[in-house]
Amino acid sequence: MVSRRGFALVDGIVAGVLLGTGLAVIIGLAGRALASQRLGAELHKAAMLADEQLNLVLAMGPERFGSAFDARGRYEAPFADFSYEVTVRPGEGSRPYIVEAIIRRQRDNGVLARVQTLISQPAGEDPDPDRKPQQTIERVR
Repeated sequence: MVSRRGFALVDGIVAGVLLGTGLAVIIGLAGRALASQRLGAELHKAAMLADEQLNLVLAMGPERFGSAFDARGRYEAPFADFSYEVTVRPGEGSRPYIVEAIIRRQRDNGVLARVQTLISQPAGEDPDPDRKPQQTIERVR
């Protein structure tokens, strides 16, 4: 007959090592998932902030943007960790303006979003017309 003394001890040690390895892998994957989620949230915020800057250029017109808003700066809370820079370059001839918005993270000055687009001047003689209707609109109930 073969002696099986100490088999339970070896079995317990092997099970503990396997359990520990599995737990370490799961914790590592969870850490990576949280880091990816955090980066995704920052990229989403940066994209929204870049869109906001481009909409300001679109609303004011490329020529008037520089006199109405700062071309670079830092956001206020809750976005105090981000800064922005907007460059507006005229296109050649009658081509639209080249507008670029860059959103950076303050703590490491890393670029999170860089968006470049073409924006033309508002059409018409008055760049900011009065949009009041010429006739009063009557609502019928």
